[in-house]
Amino acid sequence: MRSSTCAGALVISVTTLAALLLVGCVAAQSSLGGGKTASDASPYASSGSARPQKPESDPAAAAPASPLTGEFAVRIRAKVNGEAILDEELRNAVFPELIAIRNKPEPQKSALQQEILNRALEHLIDREVVLNEAFSKLKLTPQGQKVLQNLKKSAGKEFAKIVRNMKKRANCTTDEELKQILLVQGQSLQGIRRQHERTFMVTEYMRYRVISFTDRLGLADVTEYYSQHQNEFQTVDSVQWLDIFVSAIKHNGIEEARRFAADLVARLRAGDDFAKLADKHDDGDSRFRAGAGLGQHRGEIRPPECEPFLFQLRDGQIGPLVELSTGIHIIKLAKREHAGLMPLDAKLQNFILTKLKNQVAEREWKRILKEMKNRAVIEIYP
Repeated sequence: MRSSTCAGALVISVTTLAALLLVGCVAAQSSLGGGKTASDASPYASSGSARPQKPESDPAAAAPASPLTGEFAVRIRAKVNGEAILDEELRNAVFPELIAIRNKPEPQKSALQQEILNRALEHLIDREVVLNEAFSKLKLTPQGQKVLQNLKKSAGKEFAKIVRNMKKRANCTTDEELKQILLVQGQSLQGIRRQHERTFMVTEYMRYRVISFTDRLGLADVTEYYSQHQNEFQTVDSVQWLDIFVSAIKHNGIEEARRFAADLVARLRAGDDFAKLADKHDDGDSRFRAGAGLGQHRGEIRPPECEPFLFQLRDGQIGPLVELSTGIHIIKLAKREHAGLMPLDAKLQNFILTKLKNQVAEREWKRILKEMKNRAVIEIYP
């Protein structure tokens, strides 16, 4: 089975699920009291997919198929080295995406749903492949067993934070209220917990596996990338500037506006804050931008009469008054960026190093995962 999973792709957001909770605690209790079932609220209800398993059951346990026979049935979507991936877990993983497409017309909706399910199942298989190998290796030594315990403990703490956030968004105070909301939607808190905690452990374990490769990167790698990709680090001539407009109409003519603008310039040269003066005295719209002028590049400056002066000023310099028929503009150059190659300063070095580390981490993640999958026994069920 081909995998396209990388470090970011494995993390299926459960905080997104919290944001998509459809009803509050009171509404959930009312719906349950009115006889609404989990399948009624689930995005699976109209798709013909398997009926959701009973929430809050052990993911490995079975849901009763018939109260008359007492037989149990679950739908297993895949197995990784004997570890089952159940339909409930797949539903938990794709719930936000299925909600997003629920109003799409057919047959587009069914096609998108199948694509989402296939992609999510592949991610879950990748996750179980990594966990299977991680658990096998860490259990071999006392030190590894301690690492595994700490990993599970950290995953639990992280999920506790997510639960608090979910309850806050859903206006709940207890876990039981949250469980009732999830039940109405065909979800289970235990299923979401399993999804998050196992994904968290995968991310941490794989980070440990790739860090030895990313830590090898240094200044030499940064310098080499910079020299070979200079097209990525070109700047264009630009200015960041400030502007106060003094209206001739408001000040009873251009002469009075000119005198008022000159007084403001004197205050600025004496140390008054430009943004504060703009907020109080600007008759245009720069006061809504903390005094910032419109436009940064040649041909974009508004009004265009200010442009020739701005590209002649030094950083921090106040320019001459720019007089128009409608009033006076007071301008100041905050910062000038000259066209050319960006210097390889500390900020750019850090940017390049981070980019290189992400590239190496993604490459090694995919390589390690591919090797793990080649060793694993993967069974997929229709």
